[in-house]
Amino acid sequence: MDKNTITLPLRITKKGALILVCSILTIASLVASTTVGANTLQDTASDQSVGEVSSEDLTLAQVSPVISYQGRLLRDEAPVDGVEIMTFELYDDQYGGVRCWNEPGVAVNVTNGLFTHALGSIVPLPGQIFDRQLWLQIIVGSVYLPRQKLMAAPYAFSLVPGAQVAGAQSTSVLTVENTATSGTAISAVSSGSGPALKATNNAGGPAIAAYGLGGASKFEVSNNGDITYQGKLVGDFPAPAYDSGWRDINRDEHLYFYHWLGGDENNYLVDLIFYDKADHGINIHGLGAFRRFQEEKGSGAFWRILDNQKIVVKRKKDDDFADQVRVRIWKWDD
Repeated sequence: MDKNTITLPLRITKKGALILVCSILTIASLVASTTVGANTLQDTASDQSVGEVSSEDLTLAQVSPVISYQGRLLRDEAPVDGVEIMTFELYDDQYGGVRCWNEPGVAVNVTNGLFTHALGSIVPLPGQIFDRQLWLQIIVGSVYLPRQKLMAAPYAFSLVPGAQVAGAQSTSVLTVENTATSGTAISAVSSGSGPALKATNNAGGPAIAAYGLGGASKFEVSNNGDITYQGKLVGDFPAPAYDSGWRDINRDEHLYFYHWLGGDENNYLVDLIFYDKADHGINIHGLGAFRRFQEEKGSGAFWRILDNQKIVVKRKKDDDFADQVRVRIWKWDD
């Protein structure tokens, strides 16, 4: 028996019973383990086996949204030949519950008792339902089989929430490709305080890399947090760590702004702008350096003291334009 097929034998001896000997193959994204009660149906392993799959095949496999189901149907202990009408359903509970998917009235060819059907080949399996435990309900004609609990195939365990994908690969441990003309390759959303997507690379390459159609890397994030990208940043500019808002300032006044950002002020980026209430609006008259011997001349204002708690702005004595000032500071880690 193939190691990828789960076997749970059950013998029913009731005369005239319809017996279904079946297995769910682990060639798709899920494999079902059979659990049955005492009734006229029987589930056990099929004589047909699943082919060996190499580690390379598993690495490159594209998990398809179908589940291959194979069985052997007996009536009065004799193999069935012909077409049987079957319905396949998925529920979120072993008894009752909500039906999440169904494939009704499927005409299945049965030869010498043997048949195979790919669940999802007629009515697509919605991928979003596999974030919960599911049970498979099969109806042959009017006969209801006991529901079977779906189990993850071995190589699908690495894709369930909380799992880790690890390995020694010279290219990448995980490759995700979207072959459609729209949509995204990866979408990560966290509803808590932890990360939705986490990647670590112990080698010299990037922890995360995204590639364009030409194959060249367009976006990379290193283990130390450095971001390298080609193209332009789309979206909001990073908000400042401190924003004083507009503040009135008198001529020849020193105005103290306490930001309390801490850290090393060498890691600050300071933006100082002025506002003229009369004619010029926002302007940069006199912006910039401290001029020791010309401090009282000219127009505008400047900042002259900066530390990890405050910044001090001075408006020039004869200035007519800097009626208000605004200080914004961006800060990065030490």
